[in-house]
Amino acid sequence: MLVRPEPLPDELDRGYLGRVGRINGIQNERHCVSMITSWAGLAGRSRKKVPCVELLRRISEMTTKAFVCRHTMLPFRRGITSCQPDMPHGDASSRTMLRASGLRLARPGSYFCCECVAADQDFHGISYWRREHQIPGTLRCDKHSTPLCYVDDERSFYAAPSAFLGNCRSISAERAQRSSENPAVRRYLEICSGLLDRPIPFDVQVVSRALTGRACRSGLQRASSPRRTAATPLLSDVVLDAFGTDWIAQVFPDLVEKPRGEVMNRMDGVLYQGKSAFSVVPYVLAASVLFGSSDDALDSFLDYEEIEKRRRAERASRRV
Repeated sequence: MLVRPEPLPDELDRGYLGRVGRINGIQNERHCVSMITSWAGLAGRSRKKVPCVELLRRISEMTTKAFVCRHTMLPFRRGITSCQPDMPHGDASSRTMLRASGLRLARPGSYFCCECVAADQDFHGISYWRREHQIPGTLRCDKHSTPLCYVDDERSFYAAPSAFLGNCRSISAERAQRSSENPAVRRYLEICSGLLDRPIPFDVQVVSRALTGRACRSGLQRASSPRRTAATPLLSDVVLDAFGTDWIAQVFPDLVEKPRGEVMNRMDGVLYQGKSAFSVVPYVLAASVLFGSSDDALDSFLDYEEIEKRRRAERASRRV
């Protein structure tokens, strides 16, 4: 008989897999997946076609969409995309995507808060891994205002965070404090959380238009042309100035190496390449410096999204 615990609030998929395995006496992830596969009545080729996310949602008795949106990093990683932007996260048609990257992380390592561990053990009887702590650039726990600890080995998600209390690294209090006091970092993390909470991604074209509109009002260079003056600064330089090299090195290290005044397509290109998405990070970095608050940024994305929907509806009506 398989013991099937309910996922805890914001519990990371990989951590949930490990908790299922530990409760059932399985010592490693591979054997745990095999156990769940057998329980689900899958074998051979049929098992290979079923994403691990699908196995976990069956264990949890949730829909695939609900499990993906509440317990995976996919809504963040796919938060701004050019690939099927109208498809909700965890949609039935996304099985290939879920099989390839459903449990993929957003940054290396495994992050946790020691205060959360103590609180979880007191309230739940166990500690668990939270999604919000795995967002790139998160250095401290907002709930407890304490620096995060981390383990470099991603296999650690199979164990509970409490297993690493005496064998982990800790982000320095000074670095964590600096990041918490930086308004650009706060906006970045709030926008990331907003993406993580959405059931569907933003179309990269919508986001690029919103960013370009704000960049125009901010006097930034908006084209890939090398011709520019000091009066038209580059977005990439503005981003680096706002966040600082120490913090940026953790989420977008290539930007630290960029010569000042030189166009960097992966960063500056969010303003002029609106048909193909880079990773989600440069778009969020750009929004964090171009908008005064995370709400302003997300509301602008929603406004442009609504405009694009009306345009599509008008084009469709003209074709009828």
